[in-house]
Amino acid sequence: VTIDGLISEWLPLPQAATRVTSKSESFDPSAWVWAESSATAFSDSAITRRGDIYSVEVAAPVSRYWALSVLDQISPESLALLTDPAAVPVELAPYLALPDQIPEVLTETAHHIAGGAEPDRLALAIQLESYFQSGEFVYDEAAPYTPGTDRDNPYSVMEAFLTEKRGFCVHFASTYAVMARSLGIPTRLAVGYAVNAADGQPTAVRGRELHAWPEIYVEELGWIPMEPTPGGAGM
Repeated sequence: VTIDGLISEWLPLPQAATRVTSKSESFDPSAWVWAESSATAFSDSAITRRGDIYSVEVAAPVSRYWALSVLDQISPESLALLTDPAAVPVELAPYLALPDQIPEVLTETAHHIAGGAEPDRLALAIQLESYFQSGEFVYDEAAPYTPGTDRDNPYSVMEAFLTEKRGFCVHFASTYAVMARSLGIPTRLAVGYAVNAADGQPTAVRGRELHAWPEIYVEELGWIPMEPTPGGAGM
């Protein structure tokens, strides 16, 4: 990775990063700390600078296509929806947490999409993704807003998003995450860059490629990225 124009206390890393080593005198990996809870590397004493070069080792990232190919090897317990708070593992509780005051349209729409589907969290996650990718929703860089609602209330924005059926990646990803959690699917929101890399060729990553997407958790597999945004990564 070569830093060309980014100044940040957050270190840009590919998904599934496991180790960082310096390739330039200006970059000191020991100045960066890995935050397990957010899967990010940050520093309170350094920033990225033009000319920093470092190498990143990565594990094989989990993809939805690989997950589907090994589905017959996964136990039903790993795919079960976690709808009983008393049965939720402690480590997954933060990824199912929701505030008390959520607009009914979010939970009602989620359960309508689920219908009578089998309680398979991966299949249901794909079904939820298909709802946003169905052609009813439009990518629009203007934030959805209903006059008279609180612009600073994220759930009011999500409610307007489902009504207007237009928004950008943050709206698609965050609304997906809330709806998935309401169905018992552990979900987190990822924010980063989405680029198409060519094998063996340098790939430029620019600010306009900033993106947000949800990821769901399946025991035995790990975090699986989903893509509800029309035209988003992998679509």
